[in-house]
Amino acid sequence: MKRSDYRPKYPVQTLEKSMDVLLYMVNHPSVNGNTITEISDNTGISKSGVHRILDTYLSYRIVEKLDSAQTYRLGWGLYELGLSVPSTNNLLSTDYREMMSELCKSLSETVNLAIRSDNEVFIIDRQEPESRLHISTTLGDLQPMHTTGLGKVYLSEFTNQEVQEYYSTRKITQMTENSIMTADAMIAELTKVRKLGYAMDCCEFEPDLICVAMPIRDYTGKIAAAMSVSGHASHMTDEKIDRTITELRNVTLKVSFSLGYQEPAQGVYIRR
Repeated sequence: MKRSDYRPKYPVQTLEKSMDVLLYMVNHPSVNGNTITEISDNTGISKSGVHRILDTYLSYRIVEKLDSAQTYRLGWGLYELGLSVPSTNNLLSTDYREMMSELCKSLSETVNLAIRSDNEVFIIDRQEPESRLHISTTLGDLQPMHTTGLGKVYLSEFTNQEVQEYYSTRKITQMTENSIMTADAMIAELTKVRKLGYAMDCCEFEPDLICVAMPIRDYTGKIAAAMSVSGHASHMTDEKIDRTITELRNVTLKVSFSLGYQEPAQGVYIRR
């Protein structure tokens, strides 16, 4: 856990110090607890200040005191507080539609949002530009995972064995001559997807359609949805694809952050 980039205009110093104590304990958890001296040395807060903060937390079950009077660890009250967050922060609570609309206008291409439905992807939202011919797929369509960028995003979380099972236990439809029809070829494709952080459908679902797709992740790091930008191959140039990747990544990260997703920690801010 770390602080956001936002800094308050009128900070309450006592509250900031109490949060510094809590952040230290969250980022240095131990079954043996954290001592007052340890917390003081690493936050720059006096021992008496740390003690008063922990004693207050104790009354709310945010921390619990161990046998040693100087040692505390995180309490179940903190866990109970956290449980209320996912129920009020889901995909529908974000402003993803506004972001999809802005992305659509910026790129003048179709933007899709999809979720997984068994072994297909289900298009739950779409924004289409006024200046382009509309793509033949429609809102509510079910699309195979192996021929779409959206589907490859979900397949990228499969193990190699699960990819083999996907190909061996169902009818694999060849939508175009570019469709990936073997498990080995898909495993190689998914290796690239994981490395790059995005998936592409290069005329694999429709003959003249190129799609770039990326995941939207929730607070657990799992994929909550996938978003894509699709356009006719004639105007999805290398330059346009590079721009699409940059803008799509910005949008999917914003939505992911709204769902509590955190990128790998680069260090924790502790105010000195």
